[in-house]
Order: sequence, then structure tokens, then C-alpha cells
Amino acid sequence: MKKFITAVALTAALVPMAYAGQRGHFGASAEGLGHHGGAAKVFAQLNLTAEQTAQIKAIREADRQQNQPLVQSFRTKLAEYRQLKQANNPSADAAKNALAPLAEQVRAARTATHERILGVLTPEQRTQLQQLRATGEAFSRGFKAGQRMGVMSQLNLTAEQKQRMKTIRAADRQQNQALYQSVRAKVAEYRQLKQANEPKADAVKADLQALRTQVKAARSAAHEKMLSVLTPEQRAQLEQLRAQRKSQH
Repeated sequence: MKKFITAVALTAALVPMAYAGQRGHFGASAEGLGHHGGAAKVFAQLNLTAEQTAQIKAIREADRQQNQPLVQSFRTKLAEYRQLKQANNPSADAAKNALAPLAEQVRAARTATHERILGVLTPEQRTQLQQLRATGEAFSRGFKAGQRMGVMSQLNLTAEQKQRMKTIRAADRQQNQALYQSVRAKVAEYRQLKQANEPKADAVKADLQALRTQVKAARSAAHEKMLSVLTPEQRAQLEQLRAQRKSQH
């Protein structure tokens, strides 16, 4: 499930979203742009006029009405897939295949809504929105890192294990610093080109996808190294903690 969600969420992440803190989990963001509480806070900082506020509200309402059946179908299929996956039912693969095109349709609908909302904003507001989104993403990364550390703290790691993991993280940062910096630079370039409707944006997007594949591989390698530090009992406990977190979302 994690690999599947990450694969499609990665595609969605390449499209500039209209609010900070956009979650990659489909069920939390499938209803379209601007329905999340964080979105309202971000838009409140853009000093929208009454006319802009009314236009964006109308876009959101149209999105809800037009895409409600699609969103409901997606949620139903997602729930079905999770149940089958948890039960180790062989039918889970077929359910996942049925979910993939729905996820793509949700992404396309969300992108279309996003573009309409951007069309309401002034150039200055769009620039401010990008800045606010960047701040939100930084907060999100820090929050997720804190969650991971919270999980690790429940494994009763020894002092030696903590030191080994610290060394692995430091080595990953040092070894892949140039790669991570390249991704950030490409993301910034893509957003600027996309915002300006430059044809070159598609080529930059392809470059970004290739870089993200490298990032995923690097993180997987670091993850495997950290897992090797754990005892079999700790690895089993880690899987249980992950399963508990998934069941809560």
C-alpha cells in the first residue's frame, strides 16, 4: 500500500497545489482544492477581495458537485483495497489495479480546480501563495520527521543502536546532499515555468521525476540500513506500530 500511495502521490506532488500542507493521502485530499482547514488559513493571508472570495467559493462548489461520484468511487475502492490487503487476500492486486485509474482521475480533477483558482489570483498573490506553500512543506517535513522519531522512541533502542542510526542518517545526508539539492532546485524551476505556462515545464517535470526516483532509492537504502540495526523483536514491534497508525487514518 505504501509503495502504491507513494507512486501516485509523487505524480500529484509535481503539480503546484493551492494550499500549504497538502497531504499525499488520497482520502484526505480527494474532494478538491481548498476544502482542508489549512487551505482557509493560507488563503486568508492573501488579502482576497470580496469578488475573488466569491469566485473561489463558486469554483469549490462546482468541484464538489461535479466530482462527488468520482470521489465516492475512489474512497470505496480504497477501503476495499485496504481490507483485502490487511487480510492478505489475493484479490488485493485486482483492487489496486482498479484504484489506479481512479486516482489519476482524482489528480486530474484536483489539478483542473487548482488552475481555475490560480486564475482568480493576481500575479502578486500567486507569488505569495508559492512562498506560503514552501513554508508549509517545510513544516510538514519536520512534523513527519518528528512522527518517525516518536515511533523509534517506542522501540527501547540501546545507546549503541541510537548511535548507529545517527551515523546512518548523517552518512545519508552527506552522501546525497547534492541529490536533494538538485531536487529542490528542479522543483523551484518547474513551478516557475508552470506558473508562466512555459512549454519547457514538461521537460523539467520529466527531469524531476527521474531525480525523485533516485531520492526514493537513496531513502530506501538508508531505511534498510536502519532496519538492520534493529533486533527481530524490534522490527516486529515497528511493523505493529505502523499497522496501528495506518488503521487510524
